[in-house]
Amino acid sequence: MMTAQRASTGLAGTLFLLALTACSSPAINSFTITASPTALRLGPGGTTTMSVVATGSGTTPVTAAVIVYNLPEGVTTTPANPTVTTGSSTLITLTAAPNAAAGASTQVQVSAYAGLSSSNSMVTVNVVPPG
Repeated sequence: MMTAQRASTGLAGTLFLLALTACSSPAINSFTITASPTALRLGPGGTTTMSVVATGSGTTPVTAAVIVYNLPEGVTTTPANPTVTTGSSTLITLTAAPNAAAGASTQVQVSAYAGLSSSNSMVTVNVVPPG
């Protein structure tokens, strides 16, 4: 945190002090996320869930927006705009459309963003044939 002593009097000194106060910012609390399990399997028309846990380095809780990238074709997530707060977790449901094609494993990136900070976790998602 920046502090300044008022060295001059009058309007110029007051404006300098106000500008300096407005430019200082509190320390940013960093965070990391971990998605689990790290490997998921679901069939066409099926669902499964993963947990995203956020841990923080500071005492102030950080709430981050969670985005899931590179899902296999025909797989969606709910809720549509999940968030997670440090010290807690959120559940994300993956749903495969009934016509989702079974295929190779896909590396999915789970990312969380809060201000200028971000964290990533990787999960393998595999759409398997029914049966």
